[in-house]
Amino acid sequence: MKIDAVAQDESPVTRAAARTEFHAEVTYLDTASFGLPPRRSWMVRQHALAQWRAGIADPVAYDLPLAAARSSYAHLAGMDPSLVAMGSQVSVFARLIAADLPDDSEVLTATGDFTSILFPFYAQSGRGICIRGVPLERIAECVTSATTLIAVSAVQSADGRVAAAPALRLLAQVCTQSLHRHALGLANRFRAGMAWRQQTPRSYYLPPAAPPRTP
Repeated sequence: MKIDAVAQDESPVTRAAARTEFHAEVTYLDTASFGLPPRRSWMVRQHALAQWRAGIADPVAYDLPLAAARSSYAHLAGMDPSLVAMGSQVSVFARLIAADLPDDSEVLTATGDFTSILFPFYAQSGRGICIRGVPLERIAECVTSATTLIAVSAVQSADGRVAAAPALRLLAQVCTQSLHRHALGLANRFRAGMAWRQQTPRSYYLPPAAPPRTP
């Protein structure tokens, strides 16, 4: 047996259909920190656990649902699936990025954003990493030349406010172009330096010959 990806339905999901996917026994309002699994996800998970328990799970088969999940998210976000990474938690990826930042970097974020976004960067404060929080609506306009990274949730878990993704994507394109020009400048400086070294006469040092050994 193998795990098959759930077929993607392009038709709009109605509120009534969405309600049938969840089976909370109480009025549940803590989805931001501990979301309830929909029925389809629960059934697929139980099937995978049964295969694992029976010793018949195929690790390669997990690639199919992972690829389907990446494709679905890419469709929602309007990007290529190759740009979508998979992981267990947002904080895991945030920690990787935070640890790779240069010392004394400035991270711009929304005031009161989710801890999974903020804490990995606060943990790097010993290296001079500065976290600057601004109102969500002003993220794009608060970017300065000192800003190294923008770390913000697409949707705020506290109140559902949505970040201005188009404006942030425009900033990302500008930053990418600037980085490209910077990289080309470094490459040209390196090439010029190498050309100068090749034209400069070289002098070699030969150590004196060792004295002959006496028998």
